[in-house]
Amino acid sequence: IAKKLNVSPYTVSRVLKHYKETDSYESVKNSGRPKKLDARDEREILREISKDPKQPMSVIRRSVTTPTSANTFRRVLRSHGIYSRKSIE
Repeated sequence: IAKKLNVSPYTVSRVLKHYKETDSYESVKNSGRPKKLDARDEREILREISKDPKQPMSVIRRSVTTPTSANTFRRVLRSHGIYSRKSIE
């Protein structure tokens, strides 16, 4: 099987073992802490920024419904290609 699929024998054995245990080939849900903000919250942040791009970050953070830390807020902005809060247009 491994040669036909061009994968390692270990991969084949892992998939078969997983199938025997769960009767499914689907992967298990990822572990770890869930994100604080969902896509809707991120859209809300971006919408607030687009209303007044020169508004300070602290004012925008207070206007958003989900309370966030400054670092979380910056991380969301960076993930959308916004690296500076001085002037966004």
